Amino acid sequence: MASSSQGGMPDISALPNRNFYEILGVARDAENEAIRKAYRRKALQHHPDKVGSDPQAVEVFQLIQRAYEVLSDEKKRRLYDQYGERGILLTEQMSQFAPFIDPESLLMINTLFFMVALFAGLLIMFPAFLAARIDHKVSWSWPVTFIPLFIVDAVLLCFLSDSGADNADPDAEPSEFTEDRSVGQAERQRQARLKKLKQKNSKIGRCLAWICFLVFQIFVALRLQESIRWNWGLVFIPWFILEVLFFASASSNALSTINEGKPEADLEADIESQVKRPLGTFEKVLVFYGAYYQQVLRIIQAALIVAKVNGSLSASWGVIFLPTWLYAVFRYCSITLSCIMLKRTVPEEVRPKVIAFGCIMPAMLSLIPLFFLYLGVGLLVKRLDGNNVTPSAAVILIPVFIVVGLIFCCACCVGPCVVCCMRNGLQAELNNNEEIKLKDVVGGDRRLTYPEPLPNMTTGGHT
Repeated sequence: MASSSQGGMPDISALPNRNFYEILGVARDAENEAIRKAYRRKALQHHPDKVGSDPQAVEVFQLIQRAYEVLSDEKKRRLYDQYGERGILLTEQMSQFAPFIDPESLLMINTLFFMVALFAGLLIMFPAFLAARIDHKVSWSWPVTFIPLFIVDAVLLCFLSDSGADNADPDAEPSEFTEDRSVGQAERQRQARLKKLKQKNSKIGRCLAWICFLVFQIFVALRLQESIRWNWGLVFIPWFILEVLFFASASSNALSTINEGKPEADLEADIESQVKRPLGTFEKVLVFYGAYYQQVLRIIQAALIVAKVNGSLSASWGVIFLPTWLYAVFRYCSITLSCIMLKRTVPEEVRPKVIAFGCIMPAMLSLIPLFFLYLGVGLLVKRLDGNNVTPSAAVILIPVFIVVGLIFCCACCVGPCVVCCMRNGLQAELNNNEEIKLKDVVGGDRRLTYPEPLPNMTTGGHT
């Protein structure tokens, strides 16, 4: 296996890059049957039983087997044709690079970008409809105003119905255990049953959450339309049920984290082979704090809003949104506690880097969403506590438009371009090319070109 650089990138130049088509003696466009016949012919010709057990002859026979293993598999052959043997080795031995060279992984990444762009496009329509309706620019009914959100719900339902359909059967025995099926077989079957039950419960929980979220939207739209005159506490019942589901999920994840323990800080060992130790009291407190603080704030905030709109509270809207104002405090308390824990558990030689990525970076990145959150809530409080006219709903929702617009741009442009550049850079390195030609990145029908100068014109004027 090739050595790795300090950043984890392997020395690609040290990886073999042999021509499997030449080894089997077939053309690059050969059919599967021609490859199979060529392999049988080469295998019979170079089999150790026929040519002897000379190490060089055995190596040639193993190379023939390797070539047939790659070219007979449709996925591996497609990968080999594009990236060579080095691409196959990176996919098999270094999975962190697989998403940028595996066609199926690239398809999943592109699908993810499409789904995020679709969701962002629909979500940017909903605040636009909402602002137009609140500012009386349109006379739509409230259920019509919620149509973009209902479309998002339909897309989410399609996603939930397809999730888990392509998962492998957890009861199936993995191939690496076929040589010794008696060792740990009962334990593997138990783990498979538990995994299957956990996946089933998770899918049921997601479906129940989707139903509660949809019912809540319908109740809100009907209440605003005054088709129903329920107390707002009844309208928010689906929301509180949704919070109960989130509480159950957060509790399950927290208990699972505590029961599994934490890997020892062994930089030499692989992640799977690291020995796990029980969590200390401080670490358990941190796990539960991170699992529940956001949910507690959401529940208190929803309860205060319900009490205010029902007339049970006379406090100003600035006081009503106190849980939202306190969110930043709880957020940075969580980051601070994580930093304290890392200082206690992480080895001193890697502590600065771990703290930078685990504490400083999250703290800096949290400033951006918190700024837009407080900007939007501040404008909303100003309107609700004022004349309920200014600022307009369109102005209040400007932070939402900015955030969702940035997500849309990242999903449509920035993300695909970054993946494309990384993919082409890795392809160039795998194929020993220092640069990728423009025609390999952008098709000829989509490139901007300058028109050819007229033949009778010069820099000095007319001829």
